[in-house]
Amino acid sequence: MISLNDKRWFMGKGRPIQRTEIFDCIPVAQNKLSIVKVYFDDIESNFNLYAIIEDEKKFGYLLQEGFCQKEIPGTKGKFIFKSLVPFKEQSVALLDKIAPTTTEQSNSSFVLPSHFFFKLYRRLQEGLHPEPMILESLNKAFFNGAPQILGLCQYQTENQIYTLGILEEHYESAVDCWSLFCKKMKLGGPSLEDVVVKSRALGNQTAQMHLALQNLGRSPIETAEEPPLDKLQSLLEKHLKTQQEKNPWAIELHNHINILKNKFHFPPPLLLPQTIHGDFHLGQILWIQNQFKIIDFEGEPARTLEFRRRLRSPLVDLAGMLRSLQYASAVSGQNSTAAENAFLEGYAESIGNLTADALKPATKPYIFAKAVYEACYELEFRPQWLHIPAKALLTVCG
Repeated sequence: MISLNDKRWFMGKGRPIQRTEIFDCIPVAQNKLSIVKVYFDDIESNFNLYAIIEDEKKFGYLLQEGFCQKEIPGTKGKFIFKSLVPFKEQSVALLDKIAPTTTEQSNSSFVLPSHFFFKLYRRLQEGLHPEPMILESLNKAFFNGAPQILGLCQYQTENQIYTLGILEEHYESAVDCWSLFCKKMKLGGPSLEDVVVKSRALGNQTAQMHLALQNLGRSPIETAEEPPLDKLQSLLEKHLKTQQEKNPWAIELHNHINILKNKFHFPPPLLLPQTIHGDFHLGQILWIQNQFKIIDFEGEPARTLEFRRRLRSPLVDLAGMLRSLQYASAVSGQNSTAAENAFLEGYAESIGNLTADALKPATKPYIFAKAVYEACYELEFRPQWLHIPAKALLTVCG
């Protein structure tokens, strides 16, 4: 069995494991798919559930058998392999050729280039997962800026259901826009101008995505996106108490935390809450054959499934992309203002009844909330990057 220490088990980073136990499993095609209870030494929770494949190199055989059988009984529940499009016999036969990717992520990924991409959610949460729901909705709305979902793998007991993973089409030779935009911004000149052009087109695509997702419901009531300022304060205090070498940006943020708490004001709603992407940034966008493809609709993995299914303002996605452009600016050393303006102009152009001038002030509190979330993340996992969200927050302080 794969050791839990071999992978980036989400929500288990740095947490000492007390013990593990198999909750359920299926031996299929000389392989095994297990649901494992992981008990941690801390008292945050009794245990987390994780999906583990015994031999990832042979996962294709298990996947092929699963989609052929449709349903495989375990010891406590059943493993369901649901085809969402008609599978041709030759397509199912290709599943055994799917192989694990080398990219380290919080999920396990498998690919057969130009055919299949399978994402196995390592950490499992009870309830309907937003990603297959969103992809199905986008596919039904004939939105061509997202992959087609082909299948779904679930684990079901008498009272609970968990989404184990999804099978979708694969884009071969695609480039992620984080790498593309950073590279072009560093080059400057015509390449930087191309980033501006692409940002406008990305704004168009984002608006089209939001329009397609309105089919999943809209709410007339705006719920505040409260930034996790208390968590940030706690992390800053912990850093200053425990770290021998103090991060100067952490010191500065700690000195201004009360000012930051007084700076956040939630404006009247500009766009009605609806289903959104939820974790929208350049790394979630692929560039292939002169068009954008939006991926990874699972939302922020650290959030509960209930939160990720929640109807939220589309401004959350806009703020996420604006902050991503600002991160690219920090990495490349180039100003991203023109690209940010172009993104908002493209969005307003396609969404209708809005202008970029109206969107700019409306996104500010969401950008603030996103920067607080980023500061928390950087403090916990990448303190060397703390200066990027810290600069944005300290600018708010004046």
